[in-house]
Amino acid sequence: TVKTYPWSRVYDTDRYLKLLNTFSGHRLLEGARRAELFDGIRNMIDSKYGGQVERPYLTTLYFARKGHQC
Repeated sequence: TVKTYPWSRVYDTDRYLKLLNTFSGHRLLEGARRAELFDGIRNMIDSKYGGQVERPYLTTLYFARKGHQC
C-alpha cells in the first residue's frame, strides 16, 4: 500500500536561502557566483512575493507485509 501526503511550508527570505544553501548544486557554485544568485533570489522574494515563499512537498509512505518464511 502506498499513501501520499502533500504539504507545504512557508519560508521567509533568509530561511529559504539557508535551505537553498543545503543543496549540492548551489554549494558547488563558486562563492561569488552563488552570492550573485542568492542576491537575485533575495531581491525577487522580497520585491515580488512580500518576503516569503511557499514550497510544496510530498511525503510518500510505503506499507508492506513481511513474507512468510518456509
